[in-house]
Amino acid sequence: MTEPYTQTYRFQAGFGEAEVVRMREGVARQMHEAGVPGSSSYALINVLDEFCCNLMEHASANWVEIEVEPGAETIHAILKDDGKPFDPTEAIKNIDPELPSTATDRKLGLYMIGLMASKLEYRRDAGINQLEFSMKR
Repeated sequence: MTEPYTQTYRFQAGFGEAEVVRMREGVARQMHEAGVPGSSSYALINVLDEFCCNLMEHASANWVEIEVEPGAETIHAILKDDGKPFDPTEAIKNIDPELPSTATDRKLGLYMIGLMASKLEYRRDAGINQLEFSMKR
């Protein structure tokens, strides 16, 4: 096991599945090297993948940056982009707790993120969206 380290993954406008697959592979390697259990790594990759899919489909961003840092107790992530303003924390608050039984594809990903990620914090400053969250290690 190597010392945990922060890794940044960057995408340019028009990024697609190939770039997201490379990010998934990089995060899996990073979590393995940091000694993060496979189940936590898998959950993190699913959350990041969902955010990437939402950004590809809705944000019209010129760039996306994802910073991942495994800590002793938690994994911390920061996502930044220059796309359209969107506060997922507000959207998650408004999701019906019964969603799995009444889910539409448009909300199921946010529901999943709300279940797995904690301490979700969103802000927009100078045209940049920034979302920070933590997950148990």
